[in-house]
Amino acid sequence: MATPVVTASLMKRHVHTVLRLLVGSIFLASGALKLISPDGTSKFISRVLSTGEQISHWAAIVLAITEVALGLTLLTILGKHPIPSLFSSALILSFLLMGAPLTSDPIQCGCFGEFMESATDTSFLLRNFLLLFASMALMKLSQSDEATSE
Repeated sequence: MATPVVTASLMKRHVHTVLRLLVGSIFLASGALKLISPDGTSKFISRVLSTGEQISHWAAIVLAITEVALGLTLLTILGKHPIPSLFSSALILSFLLMGAPLTSDPIQCGCFGEFMESATDTSFLLRNFLLLFASMALMKLSQSDEATSE
């Protein structure tokens, strides 16, 4: 029985697919749960951006819709291109920058609506840094010809 040969190109495609499905699934779940229960995210936005309750509520809904759309894009064939992973990296980085100053006095981030308690503590930073790394690696792999070719 012949042993299958795993080339660098094949490995890159597999890593690209796994990262795309992972990041896309996280965004899809996060956005969908925020749509069901936007209050936690609304409170986070209100605290960080010092906005009113109504503006924060609508911002949370727009964010949730954006995350669902981004997640679906990453999960489809469109996710093979670098633009969706560029947007996901920018979104993750913005949340890191908003949440990092709050690590000394953690608050609920509403990352998954109110279905999962998650505060702006060191685990928040670690999770978001790992997700940012995965998203940026996805962007780098999406730029290569191996990832975008059929």
